[in-house]
Amino acid sequence: MAFSGEWSFPGRLPGGTVRALLGIGLLLLAFSCSGVSKADLHHLEGYWEIREVEFPDGNNKEFPASPMVDYFSMQGRSGYRKKLQPRMDGTFETSDDALPLEVLEREGLWLLRYTGEEGDWEETLVDLGPQNLALRDPAGVVYRYVRYQPLTNTIPDGTQ
Repeated sequence: MAFSGEWSFPGRLPGGTVRALLGIGLLLLAFSCSGVSKADLHHLEGYWEIREVEFPDGNNKEFPASPMVDYFSMQGRSGYRKKLQPRMDGTFETSDDALPLEVLEREGLWLLRYTGEEGDWEETLVDLGPQNLALRDPAGVVYRYVRYQPLTNTIPDGTQ
């Protein structure tokens, strides 16, 4: 029997079926890996600056600079989120408003559950690392943040 270069075995699936099953498997793998693990949760603590908003229709809005910073203060899996406005001297202007939050795990996803005067809602942690944060709101809008770098009064020659 000569080798023809094609795999053949009894009960062979049509080529389109194999490709479809492979595609479904890859999609399941992509969705099951949310990009955030329990070990990543400590990265949430700190100051974050918005960089991009991705809308469900595929449109994006970029923010090369933002006048506001989101601050997350965490104690275990509970904490709060607060909006701050950086000042040139390295301090922040803020109100006393803080939005309480809790980190929850549901079906392999990590969620931020907020409780506020407007009611309760959740955002899904899509990505979280030392320098990046992405949150998806209930409408499917994804907010991408980078770790905030404080403003400095450094003059080009390196002095302050």
